[in-house]
Parts: sequence; C-alpha cells; structure tokens
Amino acid sequence: MLISRAEICSRLPHAGAMCLLDGVLSWDATRIVCTAGTHRAADNPLRRDGRLHAICGIEYAAQAMALHAALSGGGHGETHAGYLASVRDTCWHRLSGCGRR
Repeated sequence: MLISRAEICSRLPHAGAMCLLDGVLSWDATRIVCTAGTHRAADNPLRRDGRLHAICGIEYAAQAMALHAALSGGGHGETHAGYLASVRDTCWHRLSGCGRR
C-alpha cells in the first residue's frame, strides 16, 4: 500500500469515520486507485437503517478525487477547497434477490 489510512485522513477535511478510504494502491497525474472496506462497517456514518445505499458510492469517489488533487498538488501544504457541484445522468438499479431463486 502506497498511502495509509492515517496519511489519507491527514490530507482530507473528513474526520473519524467520515474518512471513508483505507489506502491508495497506486496513483499518477491522471488517476488514482484506492481501497476501502468501510462500506461494510456497521458504524459507517452514511449507513441508514442498517443499509448503505449505492448512491453513497458518490461520496467514496468524491473523497478519492479530493485525495488525488491533494497528492497532485506537489505536497506543498497548500490545499484549495473543491466542490462536487453536480452528478448527472446517474442511474441506480436494484437486482431483486441478486439473481438468486
């Protein structure tokens, strides 16, 4: 693992359980590959009624984007606020029973 959870949390404004990413496997100027197991955690702050809805994946992606921006900034300690202003053309589907009979 290139970057640990502690290092990620130090680079994102999210605190505690709201820092959803566990590590960075790789990154370069145009992409980042992160790992996370927090979607399985019972104390995930995005979980409602015991469930973590698929739309929460957008927050995972937004944190990965923010981390990529922080890493790509050259590590000079300067960070700028970024905002995910819009998510468009997103479709959510539920497979009833996940194909089981």
